[in-house]
Amino acid sequence: VRRSNLNMETYLSLHERIYGELLSMLALYYFHDQPIMKDIVRLLVRTHVLGTEYRQFAAGRYTDNLAHLYVLNRANEEERKYLLSNIGTLESRVIALHVKYGTSGYLTDHLHTGLSAAKSLLAVYGSKTIDETMGRVCNYLNDAYLNPGQIAEER
Repeated sequence: VRRSNLNMETYLSLHERIYGELLSMLALYYFHDQPIMKDIVRLLVRTHVLGTEYRQFAAGRYTDNLAHLYVLNRANEEERKYLLSNIGTLESRVIALHVKYGTSGYLTDHLHTGLSAAKSLLAVYGSKTIDETMGRVCNYLNDAYLNPGQIAEER
C-alpha cells in the first residue's frame, strides 16, 4: 500500500502501534483493573507521534509524512497531481499548499488536544504518584513539540 493511499487516521494508527504497542501492553498488564491508564498511554503516544510529525514539517520535510497526507486529502486534482508527481518538488509551491490548507494549525491543534485530553484523564484518575509521573511526561511532550523556541533552535 502506498502511503499516499492511506488516510490520516490509518497513518496515525499505524505509527501509534509502532511506537506505543509495548507501552500499551505494559499499561494493560500493570493496570489491568484501571483501563483509564491504557487510554492515557494511548493519548500520550498519539501526542508523541503528532509531535514527531510536526517537527518533520517544521524542519522542512514536506513529503512522506502526515503533513503530506493532510495536504493530499485537501488538494484539488491539479494540486494532487503535482504532489504525487515524480518530478522534483518545487519547495515554494509545496509550502504554499501547506499554507493554503493550514497544515501547521492542524498539527498544533491536534497536539494541544492530545495533551489536554491526557491531562484531563490524569486529573480524573486521581493518583498523586501517577499524576506527577505522567504529568512530567506531559510537560516533556509540551516542551519538546510545542515550544516554538526549541523547534527554531533545532532548525
